Amino acid sequence: PLPFARGAFPTVILSDAFHYIWHKRLLADEIQRLTGPDGVIVMPHLHSALGENYSAGMPLTPAAYLDLFAPLSPRLFSDDALLADAVDGRGIDLGRRLSPTDLTDHAVTLVASHRETLFRAYEPIETATVSGVLAVNPLYRHLRRNGASELTLVFPTAEYEAEFGDCRRYLPTRVTTEADLSGVIDPAAVGAQYAELRRRRVLLDLPANY
Repeated sequence: PLPFARGAFPTVILSDAFHYIWHKRLLADEIQRLTGPDGVIVMPHLHSALGENYSAGMPLTPAAYLDLFAPLSPRLFSDDALLADAVDGRGIDLGRRLSPTDLTDHAVTLVASHRETLFRAYEPIETATVSGVLAVNPLYRHLRRNGASELTLVFPTAEYEAEFGDCRRYLPTRVTTEADLSGVIDPAAVGAQYAELRRRRVLLDLPANY
């Protein structure tokens, strides 16, 4: 039951949400109480007051975000740089030390922890294996025609495309393959295109019953 016990969680991840909270100091203190001095706090995509954001909420400056989590020695990273590294297959480098004045992006990522070993470079994540269910990215409209699967990238609304259009950096507009991509997909049946379709997130490893 609420409230959670002190130090109840080793890790707290809050993505694309903190900037919508009015009482940020209260929430920041509560998150640090829950993780304790040995915990890890990860906040991807924090809207920055120094840039333009769609549905901006009530963003703070990078320096203000650092101040809120100062007891856990936080570091900030450029969202744009992390995305570029991931899309280009370079992995994620959390060993960078950036000052708030270096970060003029529209969004930043915060990682707060006393565990110095976390702040290092990480190799790209292997995407070939499947732990859940392999399926077509739900942003694609799938049509089976003349023995081929035709996929077309379709955004649900114009507003969604305006906010998340960066996904075009890795999602192709159209894909055609001889493999049958309807329903649950057998990786072996996809053939030579499998690795590329996984790398570009056309095919996703989704949780069961997604």
